[in-house]
Amino acid sequence: MEVARRENTKSLIDSVKAVEFERTLLETHFVQSSNIVPLLEMIEKIAREAGTKADVTSVDPAENNSSLEIKMLASGSFETIYKLITLLENSPYSLEFTSVDIQNMNAQNASAGKVNRVSQWTASLRIKVLSFVNK
Repeated sequence: MEVARRENTKSLIDSVKAVEFERTLLETHFVQSSNIVPLLEMIEKIAREAGTKADVTSVDPAENNSSLEIKMLASGSFETIYKLITLLENSPYSLEFTSVDIQNMNAQNASAGKVNRVSQWTASLRIKVLSFVNK
């Protein structure tokens, strides 16, 4: 009887160890309200990889605390902004773009009489983090 109980306990411990990696991997998919720093660091890293200048302007939980809304501004070439959006879409977090406004700054500069040979674009993004856990 005692031997069977020890074997069951050992089997249970081995099972917990076997799923530990998967549990850790699954937890990295979720943003906890007590620690949003990894999410913000990931956004900054992706912006650097894309070659854009990006600033997170606000991070707010939704009214019902079921998601998190991030507002950010990015600037760069059209290609780098597009790359930023693509990399964010493929991040480990579940994100939904609620608003994307991309504008060509050269068109505005041309109307003001300024000539710029490099095409400069800006993007205003509103992103809902669906994998948000209010803890």
